[in-house]
Amino acid sequence: MTKRERILAAISGAPVDRVPYSLWYHFRLDPPAGEGMAKAELDFYHRYDPDFLKVMHDIPYEMPADMPLVVTPADWAKLSVLSGNTGNFAEQLRTLKLIKNGLGDDGLIIDTVFGIHSYAEKVCGKRLLELLREDPKAAHVGLRIITDSLINYVKALAAAGVDGIPGPFFPRDALGGIALEVLEGQEDGLGGGIEKQRRADPSTSLTCRHSERAESPGIVVLSIAYY
Repeated sequence: MTKRERILAAISGAPVDRVPYSLWYHFRLDPPAGEGMAKAELDFYHRYDPDFLKVMHDIPYEMPADMPLVVTPADWAKLSVLSGNTGNFAEQLRTLKLIKNGLGDDGLIIDTVFGIHSYAEKVCGKRLLELLREDPKAAHVGLRIITDSLINYVKALAAAGVDGIPGPFFPRDALGGIALEVLEGQEDGLGGGIEKQRRADPSTSLTCRHSERAESPGIVVLSIAYY
């Protein structure tokens, strides 16, 4: 079996010639995207020969020029909804295209789209729960903006021919329904076919399957735990 055949067979529950595997690594490069990142990921892939390459990008969420960090509840509203194909997201898309061109086989490329919670923690210096308690309505404005930005990026990934994304999950007690909206946006962007387990327990990952839509063949959403 080829790598792609093995992965898609395993996701659908069909027999495989062996258990598919992968491993991944944060390279922490400067700059975090571009030719250097593509080379590091490709060298890693060709050395360890996994069935899919989970690209661990470290490119930051793009902040307003005059606001490097969310400090007060009022700062959430200063965030802008990001296009999925401009700025830092565009640099990551360019990196993924370089990786795709250099892969050399039919292995799947999975881009690590971190969850709303992860991005929100980064933009506020790991004070998300504190800011949520201080002003829930203001914090949810920011979470909505981040949600819409991630949905745009996931749709851009699909248009660029990336094979899939991890299935993130979130602490529902803190983020509520907004957390699920980015999942639904990811489903739309990558062609659907996701069976979601909407559980409150943040130690539970999503159960996903291969897309059944003819217009999006080969798209996969993998179930990977982060918390």
